[in-house]
Amino acid sequence: MRNKKGIAALTLIVIVGLVIGFVAVGGLTGVGKLLAASPTDTTTQSAVKLTKAQCQVEDVSARYNDQNFYAKGTDPAGSLVILSGSVPPQKIQDDGTLTVSTFADIVGYANATNYFGVPVKVNTNCKDPFDVSPIMKQAGVPTITIVNDDGATVNTDANDEAMGASATFTSTVTVRAPNDQCAWGDNGAIIAVEYDATNFQKFTSDLSTSSDAILVTHNSSGETAQSATLDQWKTFKVDKALCDNAKLEFVINTETTSTQPTEDLNPVIWVLPNNLDRDESTFALINGIYDEDNNYIGLTQHNKTLYVS
Repeated sequence: MRNKKGIAALTLIVIVGLVIGFVAVGGLTGVGKLLAASPTDTTTQSAVKLTKAQCQVEDVSARYNDQNFYAKGTDPAGSLVILSGSVPPQKIQDDGTLTVSTFADIVGYANATNYFGVPVKVNTNCKDPFDVSPIMKQAGVPTITIVNDDGATVNTDANDEAMGASATFTSTVTVRAPNDQCAWGDNGAIIAVEYDATNFQKFTSDLSTSSDAILVTHNSSGETAQSATLDQWKTFKVDKALCDNAKLEFVINTETTSTQPTEDLNPVIWVLPNNLDRDESTFALINGIYDEDNNYIGLTQHNKTLYVS
């Protein structure tokens, strides 16, 4: 009995030793993977960016394909302007390709007719072909409504705001974006009040004040004939996009001068979307309503008259 028990104990020790040995060298596949992932484990490698030493690609074919934010099947058919790399900037047209290095930083912006520009910043990371596919938001015509100081009457030519001299009046303005389109994109917008200094001395709002100068040429397209006589601007800014039936509500506080306002010089509230462009001299990215030569780049201009008497 003693000899049999000794043999059984020795056998158990040998088996335990073998199991430990197999685990140490990864012989038991399941246990080995729990202890440490193999250097050739593809699931581990896919989660880690490649290094230049690991990259086996000589160059990358960058393909450009923009899409509509609200309708992926609609093709904006724009272009990608690359501000990084060569001078002057290179451009890839829709569905076109450009050969770049295996770890190229593609920095620039996408633009398309009637679509707000989108900034682009990606790295090819040794992937060939490499798709650059910005999602773009289409510009549309917003609905602008002004409610008088009484908080109920919609401002119209027939229901104007009876403003006295040396007084303050508060108007509530609502801008609603069209369906599947944007009043302005992610680049924001300028909300501007155009007025005559004879009758009005100050405009304030619950919107953030902007320092942008307005250079919209009087009597140009989008300018009303009446506002061609106005000579002053007060600007405010909005930073977030307004799209797809969303609405923005804000107030405009109007302070009149000692001269009684007349309906011949009604203030005009403008919606001027920011857009992207490049400076043709420095190739720097511009986000605003004008380029470096003061050409309007905002895609659209929309206005609403604040009728007074």
